Amino acid sequence: MANRKPTHPPQSENGERMADRMQRIATSYFSLNYHRSEIDREVLMYTDSMVPVLDDLLWNMQIDELTSALATISSNPAMRGAEIHDSTGKRLTAYGKPPTKDLLTAESLINRKMADGTTRQLGKLMVYYDYSQTEAHFIKHFMAQIIR
Repeated sequence: MANRKPTHPPQSENGERMADRMQRIATSYFSLNYHRSEIDREVLMYTDSMVPVLDDLLWNMQIDELTSALATISSNPAMRGAEIHDSTGKRLTAYGKPPTKDLLTAESLINRKMADGTTRQLGKLMVYYDYSQTEAHFIKHFMAQIIR
C-alpha cells in the first residue's frame, strides 16, 4: 500500500474562499441594516399617513372606527400593535400586540386644526414594531451563504 497524504487546496484558493465569505458577511450586514432602516421609514410613513384619518375619528370619539383604522397595521408584518391615547395620556383603543421592552415605538401626535386657525392636540398614535421577521430571513440567508 502506498503512503498517501490528504490533499489540500492551494493556499491561494483558501484565501479566495475566505475573501468571498468575508464579502458575503459584509454584504449581508449592510443589507440587514438597510432593511431595518426601510422598516423604520415605512412605519413612520404609516403613522404620518394615519393622522389625518384618525383626527376626525378621535374628534368625534368614534372608538370602534379608530380600532378598525388601527387594524390596517396588519398589512405590514413588522408592525405588531398600535394604540391611540387621548391628550391626557389615557389609552382609548388598541390593536394587536401590547407594547413590550423588545418592541420599537413610532409615535405621531394627532392634532386638529381649529376654525380659528389654532391647532389642538387630540391625542397620540403609537405603533409598536420590530425587525424579527427581517432578521430571521437574513439569518437564514446568511447561513446559506456561509455554507456554500
